Amino acid sequence: MDDIQIIRIFEDQVHALRELAVETFKETFAESNTEADMDKYLESALSTGQLTSELENPGSRFYVACEHGEPVGYLKLNFGSAQSDLREEASVEIERIYVKSSHQGKKIGKLLYQKTVEIAKKEGRESIWLGVWEKNARAIAFYRKQGFEEFGEHEFMVGDDTQRDVLMRKALGKPAGVRSVQLHDMAAVDPGTLQKLANEPGIAGNMRDIFPHPYTLNDAETFLGLVKDGTIKQVFAIFEEGVFAGVCSVTPGQDIYRLNGEIGYWIGKPYWNKGIATGAVRLLADYAFRELGLVRVYASVFHTNKASMSVLEKAGFTLEAVIRSSIIKNGELHDEHLYSRLKLS
Repeated sequence: MDDIQIIRIFEDQVHALRELAVETFKETFAESNTEADMDKYLESALSTGQLTSELENPGSRFYVACEHGEPVGYLKLNFGSAQSDLREEASVEIERIYVKSSHQGKKIGKLLYQKTVEIAKKEGRESIWLGVWEKNARAIAFYRKQGFEEFGEHEFMVGDDTQRDVLMRKALGKPAGVRSVQLHDMAAVDPGTLQKLANEPGIAGNMRDIFPHPYTLNDAETFLGLVKDGTIKQVFAIFEEGVFAGVCSVTPGQDIYRLNGEIGYWIGKPYWNKGIATGAVRLLADYAFRELGLVRVYASVFHTNKASMSVLEKAGFTLEAVIRSSIIKNGELHDEHLYSRLKLS
């Protein structure tokens, strides 16, 4: 299968996506539905406008399988509130997975499914789920073979015909350092512990200059005092398996920007590359939307900080802009990468 490539597509490829989506849906379901129901479904669910909206949704992603550059199948994944039934942060939905009839039997569907598993594990998801038409025995048998189990059902409209989908889910297991992450009040942290963890040049080098280095015990005591008396608000201690691992915060905007919030975070060096920052950022964004009523959260990252960019992308943030030479740090100019995540209605 070396001749098959799976690539993510975006809004500028909506017309090619629609052509592929319409063709594969007709091949799969035309014999089982009336022409009127098929036409009504295609005009609504697979119109150019609808697909463009789905491509623009930060909670959805489309991937196309290509053979020698020709699209032969595609996959649509939903995350967070973009999911059609379950809206658990730790799950990912396969909403669509289709392959052209001319390429059935070449294991392209399995490759698209394996792509889903790869993405889900990389991003710390605990389960994959989907809905399968109750009469699609072949698909149900395939997913059972992959370890999926039935857990419910929902209605699926094809035109004016109400059909039944079997809901199936596969557990991936608890990813290390993601679901065990919790945010606590800073009162749970003593100055000495904070000082030891924060006194790392690799942290200060990617922070604003207000974050000192060396980070002294006096710095830790001053910071905790400002949090305690309310001078600094919405600051949380990051814990993993009951151990203090870092700090994060969200700062709501003012005036016309009052529904926006800037997030910041740092993780102690012993806890880097364990998924802890990703888990914390997810929790922080959910808190900002749920408790503060914000509709957008954002973060600014130095162009050299690839690890932080990866954290934000895994936590559902999208790169909005690159602001050139906007940061001066230790005498060097840096581009600023602006990432954001929107609250999904």
